[in-house]
Amino acid sequence: MNLDEFVEAAKSVALDLFNKRGELQIHGVVLEDESVGLVYLPDGVPEAKAFPMATELVRKTVELTGANAAAVVAEVWTAPNTKGGKSPSQHPDRGEAIMVMYQERGCSPKMAAAQITRKGKKATVGEWVDGDAQLARGVNFFDPVN
Repeated sequence: MNLDEFVEAAKSVALDLFNKRGELQIHGVVLEDESVGLVYLPDGVPEAKAFPMATELVRKTVELTGANAAAVVAEVWTAPNTKGGKSPSQHPDRGEAIMVMYQERGCSPKMAAAQITRKGKKATVGEWVDGDAQLARGVNFFDPVN
């Protein structure tokens, strides 16, 4: 499985999880040989700790399995401009998206996102778009775990 196939598999996992529940808790995804595995966070992890915890669990899984690619999939808040100290989750024009941050061994992290549109209880997911990897800066799923 090459990186493009892995990323498509990670997107598929994210969409399947989202479609089952109408929301997506953060998960890790790793490519070990030719199989894709999920890394689950325990229930009840506070939102502020979820991304760092998922990143750490993915790093540990990569170290233990020798995975060649890794990703974190999550539902995230988006906002057109977060200047002025407001986080995207508190911005009046916020939106939602499914994010897949992925990395191949020896390469920089990349990101793709799909906007979520909600009408009442129905949620639809838009097309995947390669995004600004700003969230990925400083993240390396292949750094050794301390």
